[in-house]
Amino acid sequence: MPALLSIELLGEFHVSCDDDSVALIHTPRFQHLLAYLILHRKTRISRRHLALLFWPDRSEKQALSNLRNLLHLVRKVLPHAEEYIYIDNRTLQWNAGTSTKVDLITFDELLLEFDQHKSKGNSEEAILLLKKAVSTYSGELLPDCHDEWIQYHRDQLKRKYQKALNELVLLLEAKRDLDTAIHYAHLWTQNDPYNEPGWYTLLHLYAQNQDVTSAARAYRQYTDTLWKHLQLKPSAKIRSYYEQLIQGLQNESESPLLKLNPNSGEWPLVGRKREWETIIESWKHVLSGKKKCVIIKGEPGVGITRLGLELLHSLRNQGYGIAFFRCYESARYLSYLPIINWYQQDLFRKQLSLIDPVWLPELKKIVPELRIEHPETEIYASELLKPNRRELYEAITQTAISGKQGRALFIDDLHWCDEKTLEWINYLFHSDHAAKLMLVCTVTTSEIKSNAVMQRVLDELKSSGNLTEVTLGVLSQTEMAELVSGAAHVHIDEADVEWIYRESEGLPLFITEAIKERLREDKPSSVVDFSEGEHNTVKQLLPGKVRNQISTRLRSLSAPARQLMELAAVKGREIKPEMLRRLTDWEPLYFIDAIEELLDRQIIREYEPGKYEFSHKYIRQVALDELSRVRYQWLFERIAEDTRDDHSGNDQPSITF
Repeated sequence: MPALLSIELLGEFHVSCDDDSVALIHTPRFQHLLAYLILHRKTRISRRHLALLFWPDRSEKQALSNLRNLLHLVRKVLPHAEEYIYIDNRTLQWNAGTSTKVDLITFDELLLEFDQHKSKGNSEEAILLLKKAVSTYSGELLPDCHDEWIQYHRDQLKRKYQKALNELVLLLEAKRDLDTAIHYAHLWTQNDPYNEPGWYTLLHLYAQNQDVTSAARAYRQYTDTLWKHLQLKPSAKIRSYYEQLIQGLQNESESPLLKLNPNSGEWPLVGRKREWETIIESWKHVLSGKKKCVIIKGEPGVGITRLGLELLHSLRNQGYGIAFFRCYESARYLSYLPIINWYQQDLFRKQLSLIDPVWLPELKKIVPELRIEHPETEIYASELLKPNRRELYEAITQTAISGKQGRALFIDDLHWCDEKTLEWINYLFHSDHAAKLMLVCTVTTSEIKSNAVMQRVLDELKSSGNLTEVTLGVLSQTEMAELVSGAAHVHIDEADVEWIYRESEGLPLFITEAIKERLREDKPSSVVDFSEGEHNTVKQLLPGKVRNQISTRLRSLSAPARQLMELAAVKGREIKPEMLRRLTDWEPLYFIDAIEELLDRQIIREYEPGKYEFSHKYIRQVALDELSRVRYQWLFERIAEDTRDDHSGNDQPSITF
């Protein structure tokens, strides 16, 4: 029986025959020759080509002589060399059969076999093959070889390895085996520490695993590596994703359901009597056996979340079941995230005992905890990858509607909800099932157009009569005074009430946060306005939470809208479109698109036909605060120049923004 020859070209080079190491394999040209022949194993290669490739600085005669000496060495140190390498007077070719094992060939064969199983939907076997392929790749192809010919093959194998890791992570994520997926994502980032998609994938997995600490550590490692070795910063895309991810995970970990107590709360709910009555009327319909969806919408800071939580707390105190989830911007890329989270809460855990066990296999496809708690039902990996959408939706619906008692589900910031959850909502309300179920959702009006699927679903629910919309506005001065005076242990005199209302323009979030900050400071507030034509460096009293919220809204603007907003901020709160049009010198439709985006995002408002202003003076303040001194000065000089030209009768725009 022929001896088994084992060759390792990936990572540290090693050759063994029947598990005994072959001597003299440290000779570089010996390694290069074996690697080249194996890489081109389907081709006969001329001696002349190999000689000139390996010894390009020698004459052809000397190079051929060197090759003959190398082949003599091969025959000497490699047992039964003729069984593995075909050698004649003109050509050479790798001629290995079943008695050889080469890691490079094994790697390629495993990937080919994976593709076949993947096309057949056999994900379990596909995962095993990918794991074997990844473990076979123990490093770069001959890392000590610096010849030009090897670089292409080395890069090609590295790309195959990274693609295999990516495929493996996706399959494991689909199985909800997040810990293992994170392990392989780490291998991806270790193999190429500058590869942004690998780090992006790792952050995404930590988000699904609700691991804030590890996500922060991974992002810090990526930024440190980029700066230390390349003096580069991460792209805007991954920076934005990381900020949204961290904020979302932190918000989720601080569920307000645990804090809300209107009877002893710090801030009473005021000025929402009409809206509250509308919601309660919908709840009466629910108790009669009709499903209802209630949308609470308004601009940031008016208290849409607070009103929804007040309802949940009231229902919970009356003994009704509730479930809560707060979306965040990157959650729209995480399928079924609100639903998966509901299955971890008391309401859905109790509902599971009421449904027919036939629905459990469907639910186990998206809720990993159920696979552990109910191991008696087997789930095939192919079903995890492509679940039957209708059966899955029906299984979730059965959980939501089972039981005779009324219940409420709450999704905060529905505009950041994922597409599949939104499609399930549509399915739920178009099903024939009668149920005492209310779905309460909050939507920020400036974000409505950012989620086309949500818009379509809400339009369909409205057409079918299943939707109730409640729109919140700002508080009146009387309502604001009631809010302040009703706060526990807080006394504020009448002059301060007037000042707070003037500064807040009736936004409840500003009111509560401003009072909190003033109480912490325990000193009078300094109110300094930005004068026209002067960039005052003294900031007004703007609560940090409000400032962060405004800053996040401004960062979401497109580049043209942001440029227009900055120009308008330097000019003043009142916005003159004709002046901005002259300064930008943009095409009319391009200019109109930017104006409409600012209106849709409620950065500006039209207070009279054709006349615009910032929706709140603090939006302008934050925009100014975020301008560099140089940029502010440049914009200010352009506006001043345009004003001089306008007064002198010069209609030609002289400045291009």
